[in-house]
Formats: sequence, C-alpha cells, structure tokens
Amino acid sequence: MNKKIKCILIDLDGTIINSGPDLIDSLNFVLRNQNIKPVEKRIIGSLVGGGAKAMIMRAYQNLKLKPPLNIDLLIEEFLEFYFENCSNRSFLYPNVFNTLKKLKSKFRIALCTNKKQFITEKILMNFKIEDFFDCVLGSDSKSNLSQIQKCWNIV
Repeated sequence: MNKKIKCILIDLDGTIINSGPDLIDSLNFVLRNQNIKPVEKRIIGSLVGGGAKAMIMRAYQNLKLKPPLNIDLLIEEFLEFYFENCSNRSFLYPNVFNTLKKLKSKFRIALCTNKKQFITEKILMNFKIEDFFDCVLGSDSKSNLSQIQKCWNIV
C-alpha cells in the first residue's frame, strides 16, 4: 500500500516553541496576587500539561497548599496575564522557521495545541509563523465545529 502524505499535524509547545518561561511568569503572577510565594522556574516541567487549571492546581499541590476556592477567577487572571505576555520570553526552537518553510513547500500543515485559540494565534503572529499553517486548533476549538470541519477537510 503506497499512500502519499498530504498533511502534517504539529503540536505547539515543546515542538515548535518553548513557552515554559512565559507560563511560569504567568503562574507566579497569579500566585503573588494571592500572597503566595512563587514557584521555582526549574519545576516548570512538572506543572505544565492539561491547561491553566491543571497548572495552578499542581502549583498549589507542589507548595503543599489547599486547592483554591476561587479557581475560576485564578484561571481568568492567568489567561489574561499570559495573553499579554505570551511571547516575552518564549522562543522558537532552533531551525523551526526553516523547517516549517521546507515542510510547507511539500505538505499542508495543521497545528493542534492545548492552548486557547486566541493565545495560539497571537503567539504564531508574534513569531511570524502563522502563514505556515493551513489550520490551527486550540483547546477551545472543540466546540467550534466549523473550525474542526475545516481542519478535517485539510487532512
């Protein structure tokens, strides 16, 4: 069976960009506003994955604190700060731009990420890589059937 590859699906964090520095800054902003000591940057790997709520809850657990009662407010605060600062210290991994350029010349490229759509789009624009992607699906795209259908048609 000889099938031709037409589309490549790529994740954002840990594949194209290292967003750890901006994520930890956003988390520590939220913690400081709650009069909680910031977490150390070296533990970012144990906190990420699963979105803002999971990250905040893991930080509280790491600091041996009771889960926050106002988690929804903290998530909102985190996302607002992160949106404003999502490209301050994050960076593209080496050779990503040239690799995307080569891939785009031969394939369609779709991006799928656990980040919210509006934050993902801002990051792609800030790094000037948005034009490489035929489709972008953020974590909140799950309820956007037209966006999912667009990606499905591309794939």
